[in-house]
Amino acid sequence: MQWFIEPSKWPSHLVLPMMILKENLKEPPKAGVGYSCSDCGKAYKVKSSLSNHRKWECGKEPRFKCLYCAYKAKQKVHLVRHLRKLHRVLDSEELNHAVVHFKEKCPQCHKLYKNRKSLISHRSRDCGRPKHNICEVCFEAFKRKEHLRGHMIRRHGLLLH
Repeated sequence: MQWFIEPSKWPSHLVLPMMILKENLKEPPKAGVGYSCSDCGKAYKVKSSLSNHRKWECGKEPRFKCLYCAYKAKQKVHLVRHLRKLHRVLDSEELNHAVVHFKEKCPQCHKLYKNRKSLISHRSRDCGRPKHNICEVCFEAFKRKEHLRGHMIRRHGLLLH
């Protein structure tokens, strides 16, 4: 796609809207041209893109979560793009910190965890249990008293006794 102004010269406040516009204007592969997934029908111009789709996306749960919002991605590259565009995270060290990769999933509630130890802890201490520790300031509920304590310190600057 040809642009009159190079993306590197766009005003900073227009970068995100212009990138979204550029994505929306991309032409889909023409019928009979390209490669399509036999499971979901999604089409790709390049065979390697279809291979990546089958390996990382088709029928899979998102494995990467943004630390700044509720966004989840199936591929690390998609989360990195999200972090750069929406949250303006440009520093590579900060990007590495912000990319959370989930490897384990609770079979009961489907929550995602970074490692097996966290999943085991969740299943034995939290999964299926009610949230009976209530913050008296904002009324947010927690399953564990130590989570309520941390919340009170971080959000309200208060200590529980």
